[in-house]
Amino acid sequence: TYDLASYLITTSEGHILINTGAYDSVQMIQSNTEELGFEFEDIKILLTTQAHWDHVADLAEIKRVTGAQMFAHEGDVASLEDGGNSDFRFPEGREPIFEPVAVDRHLQHGDTIELGDTVLTLQHHPGHTKGASSFTFDTEDDDGEIYSVLIVNMGSINSGVTLLDMPAYPQIANNYEATFA
Repeated sequence: TYDLASYLITTSEGHILINTGAYDSVQMIQSNTEELGFEFEDIKILLTTQAHWDHVADLAEIKRVTGAQMFAHEGDVASLEDGGNSDFRFPEGREPIFEPVAVDRHLQHGDTIELGDTVLTLQHHPGHTKGASSFTFDTEDDDGEIYSVLIVNMGSINSGVTLLDMPAYPQIANNYEATFA
C-alpha cells in the first residue's frame, strides 16, 4: 500500500469509499474505518480515480461485503468489469489482473454523486486511463468553516505508453493535452 491512498467520505446516510489500493487491502481499510468510529458496512458507494489494479484490486470484495454500489466514469467501466483485460496498454488483451467488479452507475464529466448531505462532482481528465477522474466536494468542520476538497488522480504517463502511437487509444495525446490545459 506504499504510496497508495483510499479515501472514506462520511455522510449522514452512509459512506463513500474512493479507491482500495492493491490486493489484500480490505482488512486494513475495514480496521481503519472502525478505528475512526465508523461502521465498514455503512459504505454505500464505491468510486475510483482510475481503473488500474493498484487502485481497484479489492473493489469487488468490498462490494460483496458491504453491498455498496460501484460508480465509475464510463471510460473505465469496461476495464473494471473485465478485471483490467481491456486496458488500452495491452491491445491484444490479457488475463484479468484484478477481480472484475460490476459497475452500477456509469458517470461522465460533471456528474454528481450524492449521499446524505454530501455532493461530490466528478472531474474527468483522461490519459492515464480513459476514465481517469478526480472528485471535488465541500465539507464543513465542527466550527462551521467550509472547505473545498479535491481528491486528485495524478495524470502521469504509464511506462510503455506512447502519445503518438497507441492504436487502442488513438486520442490519448489530445486527451492529455486537454487534461493538462
